[in-house]
Amino acid sequence: MEGTGKGNAVIGKLLFGIGLLFFALTLVPVYRNTVLHAGSEWLPALIAAGALCLIILAAHVLTKYTADWVYIALLAALAAGIRIVWVLSVDTQPVSDFLDMHTAAVQAAGGDFSFGENEYFSRWVYQLGFTMYEALLVRLFGDSLLVLKAFNIAWSVGTAIVIYATASKAFNRFCGRAASLLYALYVPNIIMCSVLTNQHISTFLFFLGLCLAVHKGLTSRTGWLWIGLCFGAANLMRPLGSFFLIGLIAYVVLFKLFPWQKGRTIGAASRLLGVIAVYMLVQQAAGYALIQSGVTTLPLSSQEPYWKFMVGLNRETTGGWSYDDDQYVIKYKLGEERNAAELALFKERLVDKEQVLRLFVDKFAFMWGREDTAPVWSMWQIERPYLKEQLVESERIGYFMLMAAGVIAMAALLFGYRGSGSTFAGSAGVKDEGSRLSSEKSMTPHPQGTGSQLTSDTPHPARVPAAQLFLILLLGYAALHIVIEIQTRYRYDIMPCVFIMQSYGIYVCYSGVARLFVGKRTAAES
Repeated sequence: MEGTGKGNAVIGKLLFGIGLLFFALTLVPVYRNTVLHAGSEWLPALIAAGALCLIILAAHVLTKYTADWVYIALLAALAAGIRIVWVLSVDTQPVSDFLDMHTAAVQAAGGDFSFGENEYFSRWVYQLGFTMYEALLVRLFGDSLLVLKAFNIAWSVGTAIVIYATASKAFNRFCGRAASLLYALYVPNIIMCSVLTNQHISTFLFFLGLCLAVHKGLTSRTGWLWIGLCFGAANLMRPLGSFFLIGLIAYVVLFKLFPWQKGRTIGAASRLLGVIAVYMLVQQAAGYALIQSGVTTLPLSSQEPYWKFMVGLNRETTGGWSYDDDQYVIKYKLGEERNAAELALFKERLVDKEQVLRLFVDKFAFMWGREDTAPVWSMWQIERPYLKEQLVESERIGYFMLMAAGVIAMAALLFGYRGSGSTFAGSAGVKDEGSRLSSEKSMTPHPQGTGSQLTSDTPHPARVPAAQLFLILLLGYAALHIVIEIQTRYRYDIMPCVFIMQSYGIYVCYSGVARLFVGKRTAAES
């Protein structure tokens, strides 16, 4: 099912070229912001380089000496352990939207659904899905924040495992281990587990669906059903389903349906339609259930479709949430009157094209270059400034390393880099099958004993559409947030794509070390 025609190669190179531009343009504001927090020009780069070496060493050892199930167990234990320590150490209380949803969840668990008619849920009806999920947990386990946070941890750990399976498929098991290990250790992913955000469960479900999609989801008889269910359930938690669905459609059209092959194309197209149908059925069923049960009288969607676009063009807040905008719109009656007012302000902000272009540049630098606000949300009104600053600095250095590895990955894939180092990577005795390997096999190391083997026949840009799916999503997400409202915590929803793509950059660095090591050993033996 992998497209290997000339058209696929051109599309692949174009994607990797845009990806290189994205990571390169991001790297500059990231480093400037990192230096600002670290107070040193060279220390962040030095620490990031040291961290990269440790990740390479850890991924090498784990690839060579651990079987898949052993690694997954170790990954789960590490990720869960760190998150449990954080949750027990920092008593994060819900605030803002998180408080609104939690308060409503407690009411729903007690049979009171009157909150469905208040201002918050009348405006943002789609928040009812996550609210009812929390209500179910409260009903089953009692009104304890620790229970809700424990489920956050479970979803976060599950996402790390999904990233391992996905990056292993897209590239190889070394990349899978590097990507998932970094995800498990990434500061915002850890400390946001104490925040009652819908991002934990939605991210797990969206990327589980994507993982199924790249693991023959559109060739198996029932894969499309599970993908549709994952996307549908995820969208009930956080309304990003349309975005992920469009990304999957673009991936299938570009790399599964093109070039035309009758049997393959018809099969992929029909299963894609099945994914869309299941997704839509889940939305309709959930909306119908909420209306029939008296929770709401409105459909499960935003009643202010222009809000995020209007705020996204607010120059004063660089496209971020605006108190003044909020006060402006609530003067108008919810519905057509408010929508007309928001649309009018949106159009007004589009008049000065030069200012809009400058705003887009500033928004990109802010969204992808500034520090994550996870410490703010997880330590709201908790007076531990030293810890908060340490968390910010750690996030900055880790994020800088991810962006730098992303640049290396995109450049290597764009120019057709082929890694090497099978002898260095793992156990001996595995033949290099060369051109006989299919593109899919060449992307996945061969299991050997208790470890796994990195083959020297590594992915070529035209032959890694599984990876290109996640690049399509990352670039699409970045393009969308050029226009709509931004917050740096919104990066959480798409960060698995970053971890997957940058893992190939780590592999390239590792492969370079492997070549050097093998070359020196060969010279010594001769």
